Amino acid sequence: MVKTKFMHISLIHYPVLALGPGKRAGIWTQGCSIRCPGCMSHHTWDFTKESGTSLASIKNSLKMFRTDGAEGLTLSGGEPFDQPEALHALLKSARKTGYNDILIYSGYKYDAIKDRHDKILELADVLIDGPFIHGEKTRSLWKGSENQRMVMLSNDAGIRRKYLSYMRRRGKRNIQVTEKDGGIFIIGITDQADTNALSSLFI
Repeated sequence: MVKTKFMHISLIHYPVLALGPGKRAGIWTQGCSIRCPGCMSHHTWDFTKESGTSLASIKNSLKMFRTDGAEGLTLSGGEPFDQPEALHALLKSARKTGYNDILIYSGYKYDAIKDRHDKILELADVLIDGPFIHGEKTRSLWKGSENQRMVMLSNDAGIRRKYLSYMRRRGKRNIQVTEKDGGIFIIGITDQADTNALSSLFI
């Protein structure tokens, strides 16, 4: 992996209660080459000069969140694997900081990621893969469309039990709202019927 000092970031937030089990740190990358039609996170598609964030700063935030009780780390986007060198460095640091539950959302499929970025997958515990497909509705709370899969990467029995339980959840979706730099951000996965209305809240 090539050494890099920066990562394009859309949002860093804690606590995250809507993307993964427990109280988590959340990082959303900026920039996505997949650009799924109907995606409510279209504000994260473009790589912008302003989104460049030092890895040192991100790592410091993760240390503070861990000290404050973060139980896990969720990465989404944007598309995390569009910045593989920075992602690899970030996950290595997160492991050293004590994060033993790392969940990554990606629009790429597992096999494609495995072929190109197996060293990154070795640092993650769970991958939710596949593009968002508008029209493929799902009752699962942890994904946006039915085609997406939860891929267990960890061999830890406790992690696997926790996520198997999380995978079976049904019912009301958990959504958070936060503000950054005058913009409103929705944290969580909305029902497809609500996506168009909620996406209008992004500034």
